[in-house]
Amino acid sequence: MNLGAPVCCSRRCRASPAAAIGFYSSVLEEFQRLFQERLHHLNDFPDDEKLRIETADADIFAIYIKNLDAVYARTDKTLRACRLESTEANRNSPCESWDKDSKTGYFQFRGKVTLPFDFQDICRSMWQILHGLHQQDYQESYDAVDSPEDTLTRRVRRTIHLTSGGIASILRRLVIRRYEADGRMVLVWRMFTEGEGIFTGMHADETGWGVATAVKGSKTGTVLRTCVRNAPMHFSNTSARNHAVKQFGDELFEWGRENHEEARIGLERLLLTNM
Repeated sequence: MNLGAPVCCSRRCRASPAAAIGFYSSVLEEFQRLFQERLHHLNDFPDDEKLRIETADADIFAIYIKNLDAVYARTDKTLRACRLESTEANRNSPCESWDKDSKTGYFQFRGKVTLPFDFQDICRSMWQILHGLHQQDYQESYDAVDSPEDTLTRRVRRTIHLTSGGIASILRRLVIRRYEADGRMVLVWRMFTEGEGIFTGMHADETGWGVATAVKGSKTGTVLRTCVRNAPMHFSNTSARNHAVKQFGDELFEWGRENHEEARIGLERLLLTNM
């Protein structure tokens, strides 16, 4: 999921995949423990698949929701790592960069754009747009959250038609929280992706930051800065399925680009409609 800009600049985030994954090692360990428990207790309720799924969802959402404040606390450090610490307007030089490691499947996005719209209008519109993403995919919400007015959860499943003629699917559990302080709005999100079908055993963890700040000076405008990191996180041996692993990573990358474009176009249309 991204909220960002048109194209383009080539400077890359300095954070390495290992560094990004290292910070969230405690979360990854918690997920490993969770999945081991799920396997151990798989037969506790063999006749109630719905209960098993809902229990897993609740655990995963709880882990991510608990982690959001820590992600928010790293906002400024992340912006510096991505060389996006400046809040100066870049009206004539929008910046966007996608970087992908073809060997690991890790990818990251960074973007900065200045839009000629009022800061408060941008903040309201961004939050509204997020509620409408993934309309083409099957989705459900998870409502057991604190601060529901500032927290959005989604469980989204996308069916994929493979080049081999088969069908697989990808399940995403997304948590987004809005923070407003110090003259800016910060959106932070965590997303856990789980492969199904031939993608079974393949997972990914995404962390993102979207920061909106009013342009300084007399001209109306808002600076949007976005950083996203998506790391593979496989809990089973997938070494014998290299082709499927690559296809899984490619699907995540393309889905991320689609979400970014959908959010950007939707935001611009909504702002123009409300002018």
